[in-house]
Amino acid sequence: MITRKKVQAFTLVEMIIVLIIASLIVALSFAVLNIVQRNLGNISNEFLSVNSRNLLQSRLEANFMKYHESYYDEHEQQIIFKNKIDSIVYGIHHQFLTFDNDSIDYNFKKIYFLYKGDTIVDGPFDAIGILQKESAKKTFCYRINDAKAYLNGTEN
Repeated sequence: MITRKKVQAFTLVEMIIVLIIASLIVALSFAVLNIVQRNLGNISNEFLSVNSRNLLQSRLEANFMKYHESYYDEHEQQIIFKNKIDSIVYGIHHQFLTFDNDSIDYNFKKIYFLYKGDTIVDGPFDAIGILQKESAKKTFCYRINDAKAYLNGTEN
């Protein structure tokens, strides 16, 4: 008499079920990975936007403190900061500001200038507001005019 020895093994149906579950897990992980990559791109773009805004604001605040006079030339599209010793000129372009040999990528929606609380089109200013296109975030910098500004005749 032949005796059969039963071998412990998985059936074909069990193996197919395991393969189906494994393929579902792999498919879901690729979908999640795609979502994570997309969100990392958005986070990176937001970081660059915030970084550009902070850089621009710190530069403008430093220039307001260093230079006692600030002018906007609408015809030349320039922002000019100057004092008796030195000056710096910013060129306004569609998506960025240029100064010296550098630029700040900002993608402007609107730039406006104020002098003593009134909006100006051209001439001296003591405050500048910049609205960014993609995020609608605003950068606003100002200088408190001291007595020297009024004595030098830069007030209107």
